[in-house]
Amino acid sequence: MQGSAAKNRISVKDLGMLIPYDRAGSFCVLTFAMDESADGQRKKVFVVGGFLGTPERWFDAERYWEARVKMDGLSYFHTGDCIKLSGEFEEWKTRYGKAEARRKANELLDDLKSIVKASQLQFACLVVPIADYAEVMAEPDGARVLESDPYLAAYREIIYRIARISGNSSNPRTVAYLFDEHTKAAQLVAGWSAFKSRHPVAAAFMGTIAPLDDKTSPCIQIADLIAHSTRKTYEERIDKNANDMTYMEEWKPMALWLTCWDKAYLREVVSYSVAVAEGKMMSAEREWDHMTTRSEGQ
Repeated sequence: MQGSAAKNRISVKDLGMLIPYDRAGSFCVLTFAMDESADGQRKKVFVVGGFLGTPERWFDAERYWEARVKMDGLSYFHTGDCIKLSGEFEEWKTRYGKAEARRKANELLDDLKSIVKASQLQFACLVVPIADYAEVMAEPDGARVLESDPYLAAYREIIYRIARISGNSSNPRTVAYLFDEHTKAAQLVAGWSAFKSRHPVAAAFMGTIAPLDDKTSPCIQIADLIAHSTRKTYEERIDKNANDMTYMEEWKPMALWLTCWDKAYLREVVSYSVAVAEGKMMSAEREWDHMTTRSEGQ
């Protein structure tokens, strides 16, 4: 099983023949992490998050990541499984005892974090507190503007923002988007052309989009790490009713864009969208630089 998984592992470099880019192109690898209760329902918060970087930076990050995971005899790495000692880590508790399994898992997690921090990749995350979204969605204008399921909206928002950030940079580059496979992957891919048509300015910097299996794709495993860290941060903020960002401090030097769709922000979006629909304001596509996005830590 382990040898088979290793042979089938997919890297950003492997995708070079499938996803066109020039050597100056960037890859934005996105993954989705959500809070789950026993019945698998979303309760508190979910996060869309990933890392952005050149193919050369991704190549180094992936090969060091893969080598470290293999050192412990694992076929893949999932952050949540590492923390809970489940999945690939389950048998460690029998083999080493729970205390030693915990120590080894923590050591592996720390080493993988160090690899990512040395990679010069940058992360972007969008946080959606479920209760806030439901509250604004229940309001008359909220129902007019917001999608009933925030999942696809969140993915499209971060894709759009990364394209605009890249396009507005001093060295504009096309971005190829890779993301973890999930039940709604088909909807995201099927709507790709239409989404780009609605946003022609941003579309100039949107390359290909492709879903990948996280068990065979180190880049998705790396993206999962930041999505998980961000989700844990905001779960604690909700539980403690505080603005504590301690859990994210170690990632701060790599931050490119981090935004939370809290109810205040969502109401701004709804108000803005209604004004555009009523002809009282230009659309964000033509006036993007005048649109203020509230990012954490600013």
